[in-house]
Amino acid sequence: MTPVARPRTAAGMVDQLFTAAVRHVVPT
Repeated sequence: MTPVARPRTAAGMVDQLFTAAVRHVVPT
């Protein structure tokens, strides 16, 4: 479970940062 949850959390952080960047560049 650890090796699966670890990458998933990292992906979630990257996705959150990417989403924040997109929202900052393209205000909806």
